[in-house]
Parts: sequence; C-alpha cells; structure tokens
Amino acid sequence: FEQLQQKMLITGQGAGFDAPATQETILTYYETAKVSEGAAGQYKSLPSGIKTNPIPGSGYFLLYRGDRVLDPSGTNSPQSLTATYTGVINQGDIRIDLSYTNNTGPRDDEYNGFNLVGNPYPAVIDWAKITRSSTAQIDNMVSVIKPGGGMTTFSNGVTTNALPAGTVPPGNTSNTFYIQPGQGFYVRTRATGTFLTFSEVCKVVDQPTFNRWLNLPETPVLASGAPIMATSASQQEGSVHQVLRLNLQDSKNTDETAIIFQEGNKAVYGGADVTYFSGSSVSLSSVTSDGKNVAINFMPDLKDIPELKLWVNAAASGPVKLNFTDFKGAGEYQVFLKDAYLDKVVNVRVSPVYEFSIDKANASTFGSERFKLLLQAPVCTDASSISLKGKMASNGVELSFLVKGENNSSSFEIERSADGKTFGTIAQVLSKSQAEYFFVDQSPLKGMSYYRLKQKGNTGTWIYSNVFSLGLPEDLSLSVYPNPAVSEFRINFLPDRDLVMSVYNISGKKMKELSFKKQAELRGNISELSQGMYFIKLSDASSKQIVGWSKFYKN
Repeated sequence: FEQLQQKMLITGQGAGFDAPATQETILTYYETAKVSEGAAGQYKSLPSGIKTNPIPGSGYFLLYRGDRVLDPSGTNSPQSLTATYTGVINQGDIRIDLSYTNNTGPRDDEYNGFNLVGNPYPAVIDWAKITRSSTAQIDNMVSVIKPGGGMTTFSNGVTTNALPAGTVPPGNTSNTFYIQPGQGFYVRTRATGTFLTFSEVCKVVDQPTFNRWLNLPETPVLASGAPIMATSASQQEGSVHQVLRLNLQDSKNTDETAIIFQEGNKAVYGGADVTYFSGSSVSLSSVTSDGKNVAINFMPDLKDIPELKLWVNAAASGPVKLNFTDFKGAGEYQVFLKDAYLDKVVNVRVSPVYEFSIDKANASTFGSERFKLLLQAPVCTDASSISLKGKMASNGVELSFLVKGENNSSSFEIERSADGKTFGTIAQVLSKSQAEYFFVDQSPLKGMSYYRLKQKGNTGTWIYSNVFSLGLPEDLSLSVYPNPAVSEFRINFLPDRDLVMSVYNISGKKMKELSFKKQAELRGNISELSQGMYFIKLSDASSKQIVGWSKFYKN
C-alpha cells in the first residue's frame, strides 16, 4: 500500500501513515463479526500497517482522500488522479479461501458468510467463469459498492443498479457480471472450507474500450473511470427471469430493487435472495415474509403473493419518488401501491411515478410499514362483452371488434402472439364510445398470428376479449439482401406481374412505396431511413393480393 501513498493521502494509526484522521484510509473486512458488533467489528485496520502486502484475490476498503500534491491536508473535496502500480503482474490460477461463521445473534443469518474479495488481474473478468469450489455452497451472487454510495448487485441472472439497457458489452449473457481491474466485491458462502479460483479463462479479452461509455448520463463509474458492467435489465435478463423493477430517487441518487415471481421460490428469506446493503442517500428494498430486507427478492408465483412490503429510507428529510420501470415480472397482474401513511392506493401501471416526502423526525414516513405492493389477477370476460374477429386483407390483417358497455373504458390495447400464450401490444386505440372499431395489422407474423383485445377501464381494471387466430402462409417469405442494409436492399424474386412494394417501420407506419413492372429487378433505396427494423410487403398492383413478406435491418 506504500505505492498508493506516493499519489494519495493514506491516513491511519501507526508508523508510516499520514497524519491520523477520524477514519482510516484502508480497512479489511472480517466475516467473523456479528451484526451487533457494528462497523467496528466488521472493518479492521491493516494487520501490518502501511507495509501490508495486498493478498491477490482479497478485497480492501479504500477511503479516497484526494491528491496529496494538490491537497496535502486532505481537507478539500477529493480530486481525480491516476495511480500507477508497478511490480509483477498476477497471472495463472489464484485461489482465495472463503470464511464462514455461523453467528446466531439478531439478523446474523442475513450476513453470515459474506466475504470481500477482489479482481487480482489487470483485466476485466467474467464472474460466471470464476470457479466456485461448490456451486451449492457459494451463491451465484456479487455485490459491488457504487461510487456515491449504494450497491450494484447480481444474483442468478438478475442485476440491480447496473448500466442502462443497450450499454452492455457485446457477448454479455444473462448470467454474466463483468468485474473491473482491481475492483473489490462481495461474495457469499454458506459453509466452511470453500474457495474461489481465479484463472486466465476469467479474463474478458474481447471487451471494447470503455471510453465510448464514459459520457453516458447517470452511469455508475468506478474511481478508474470504468463503468460497472452487468447484464442489461431489459435485453439480457428476459431469457432467464421476468423482473418487476422499481427505484427510489432523490435529487442526487437512485436505488433500485428487483422482484422475481416464480413457482418453486419461497416467500421467506433464503435461496437466491440477496441481503440489502444501504449506503446511498436513498434506500429501497423489498421485504420477505419473515421481515428481511433484500435487494433482489425471489418470491413464489404471483398467485401466491397478494401483497409485498417495501422498505424506504433516506439520509435526510425531503421529497423523493418511487419509479416503477419494468412490469414484466408482474405479467398481466394489476399492481397497486398502498401508502399507509397517506391512506392512499395508486394503480402504478397507470401512474408509474409516485412522489412523496420523507420526514426523518416522523418514523411513519419511512421504513417497512408505509408501503405495500398489492397484486391482483386480471379481470377476464368472454365474447359477450368484447368480440374480436379478423380477415386477411390486401394491406395486412384487418381486425374488427365489437364492444358492449364501454362507458368506463379509456382505451383498448390490441395484442398479438406467435404462440397464443405470450402476448405483446401492437397498437392502442382510444375509446370513442362507438360500438365497432377497426384496425389493420400491416406487418403480420409469418405463419400463425393470435390476436386479442384488452379493454382498459378508467379505474385501471382490464377485460380481455376472445382470442382470434389467422395464418399467413410461410411460403410468402422473401429473401432480402444485404441484411443488414446501409443504403439499398434487393429482393431475390423475379416478378411475373406488376407489383407494389411497401416498407413499414416496426410501428406499422408506411415509410415508402415503390412500383415495379413485370420482370423488373426488385431493389429499394433506403438511405433516408433511420436505423432500425423494417418490414417489406409485396402486393399485386391490380388485385392488391399479398405476394410476399420480409424484413430487414437498416444500419
């Protein structure tokens, strides 16, 4: 640690340290401590003072006090600096033994077995490729302290407080968590005699430079300037878990929690649940049925959990807001937020942002007794209330629906599915108090498409129509090249009649239309289109009959 002292202030008790301060600069973490011992028991001084040699694979706490040249007293706000380490680079296998103590005091079961370890290599590593001596006894869990406070947490394919969707390095999968060079992180073991093995295969060799992410707004970054990398909340995790996400926000920070409803999980604390660590100016967690605060909560199926407590807090009194950002984990259930302090219930699918205030002098305004999530199964009905039908038309699939008694309706959502089970909204129709409505799906799926209507009332309740299905022959598919295309695409098809080519965006809006004579080469200039996915429809110029469908991606 003497190398760090060349650049920054390293305070502490004993020879070699800079002037003692109210808090030591570098501390170690002791898993053996009980919760009742507090920070004094969990965080200890370096065993050999400033001359302590860091153990490869271990983690340490660093209180950064600033550049010793620019601020010798360490009394000002810390300045950015680049610290350089010299010496032999860690290579090959590195084993780090984990500690487990079965403390039995109040809340000890939530913290037993947590160890602070660290990335020993000058390279980004993939948590999924670190060898755990026992996958049954070492959790598939990582927690990293965020700059500014709070934690980025990963557990079994779910991540909280990570990067925004779309900023994850290529190749990152649903069970991956990237750890930066020199980064310390928490892991958890459930038994004695376990260990982690870091190896060369853990290194992420194909990761692009970080510089392209440094200008992202509100992106958590480490002292090195590199972002905390984890799976994208909406793009990678969907293949593993459907997650209900919400966060608590003040003027400076945001703290996120995630809830997963799945058959086989338990409502009590355990399994893949992750103990909540606070540390930010705002704190948010959900609460298990036995009263444990967790950052990531793996709960039983939705039908078995009618309500769920939330725990909220802040470092100071003031306005905050709850933001509900992802409802996929709630499926088609209605989600209500009950505020016991204000005696208020809000449908958060309708109003996903809930603003309120925390008064640190009034315990009723924070903690675990103010907020609950109420989960209610959707209300369904038969075709006597909403009747949906459809037919193939020249411009796609024409849907019509007849509605009876829509006085309490605000809008209708048209949903489509490829398998009749998982539906997604393709259009929204505002209520006009008329008996019959029409809509054309100009980009139907190849093969079978299933449609249904969801009626959304002013009170937030939902009513579903019957399911209507219609098949588009698979042999109408066309071959488009190049795909992706930049400025022009071609279709490998020689027309035997005059044709009309229509190009639609993913919202079904027609972006351009071209006409072609019999035997003409089918090609289209798309240089004016923005980047994204598009659909092509070929139809007979005279009869309007659909000849073929395809899609392409515009770079």
